[in-house]
Amino acid sequence: MRCAAADAQNTGCPDPTVLCFPNLDGSLSNLITTGGQTVPATGALAAPSILGEIDRAWTKHQQLRRLGPGGVVGRRVRPRQQFRSGLSVDRGLVQFSTTSELGTVNANTFPFVVGTGLFIDQPSGDVAPVGLGAQTLYTGIYTTDTFDVTKRLTVTAGGRFNVA
Repeated sequence: MRCAAADAQNTGCPDPTVLCFPNLDGSLSNLITTGGQTVPATGALAAPSILGEIDRAWTKHQQLRRLGPGGVVGRRVRPRQQFRSGLSVDRGLVQFSTTSELGTVNANTFPFVVGTGLFIDQPSGDVAPVGLGAQTLYTGIYTTDTFDVTKRLTVTAGGRFNVA
């Protein structure tokens, strides 16, 4: 991944008092924060500072699984039979988010990119915070039937129906 914030610049900007950023089509637009403000080209962000970016990503996943096996064990005259059936329900929740914080590069400190507290949100969408949430529900019904044909031979048949 390229360090996109390092592409922020002041040269050729429509407004020379703020930093600008190259869009995907090659044009320049003002660098915008998540608060909707432009980023001034002054202080720690002014030349000759080298700009960098701190990318952060968070993922959270929760899963709930419920199994409801039921069973009926039956005995016929001949052969012996075991019948089992059940229900399974799986539910999941996934959350994913990212941010990009503008910073300055300083080889004398660790970490090498020091954040400024300004989080980038470019209108073109190539550098912007991301938030994603998804839920899943998976249900299945199953059954098996086992027959002891002889003392040494057992036949089992089963089936499952799933809905996702």
